[in-house]
Amino acid sequence: MSGNESSDTVSIFAKTLKDSTVPSNAPFLQSFEGNGLVQLLWEPSPSASIDRYEIKVQELNSGYEDVGTPRTVTVDPSKTFTVVKNLNNGTHYKFTLFSVSTSGIFSQLLE
Repeated sequence: MSGNESSDTVSIFAKTLKDSTVPSNAPFLQSFEGNGLVQLLWEPSPSASIDRYEIKVQELNSGYEDVGTPRTVTVDPSKTFTVVKNLNNGTHYKFTLFSVSTSGIFSQLLE
């Protein structure tokens, strides 16, 4: 080689988003408690390109402050309900529902 040429090369791979639109929330969230579980129901998101719903399950203390690390429940986009199991009776929880687009973009929170 001569001059300022280099034999080193760098490759960059990038993927563009299919759609950068923030998906709409499911417009309604309702819950029914059971023994160690909660059933959640919602209306489907009006957005056309929903890949999944994600529900963040956060345990709360008696002052309704977050305790520990939340867990995530993933639900198929064709469903508008789920049962969250393995909950402790008498414990407060916060459930946050997100619509997730096929591009991986999350909706605004709905609690």
